[in-house]
Amino acid sequence: MTLKKIDLNYWEEYFLEQIAITDEMIKGFRGSLSSQNEHQTADLGDFASLNQEQNDTYAQISRKSLYRKQCHNALIRVKNKKFGICMKCSEIAGKNVYIPIDLLKLNPLRTSCMDHQKK
Repeated sequence: MTLKKIDLNYWEEYFLEQIAITDEMIKGFRGSLSSQNEHQTADLGDFASLNQEQNDTYAQISRKSLYRKQCHNALIRVKNKKFGICMKCSEIAGKNVYIPIDLLKLNPLRTSCMDHQKK
């Protein structure tokens, strides 16, 4: 069972949209950091609160950056017509085992079949 060209077009559009949305979110988080830095204060309680907010924002940027990279890698697989193929089966046995479409709909970033999913 291979993914049809129309399916690949859908996934290409999906990942391009996810990348664009994620880029906007990261941009917003970075803008938030800039405004947080402008409101620094000498009050230790405010400083601790601001420090926690900044740490949370950096963590969100980190998570979104990782998600963006995963979407970009999935987009490359789509363009190379490797999307939906278990990467482990390809590496180990040199064969194309397709990930069921139902699983891809649940997790489009999935790169392994049921036999090779992380436990």
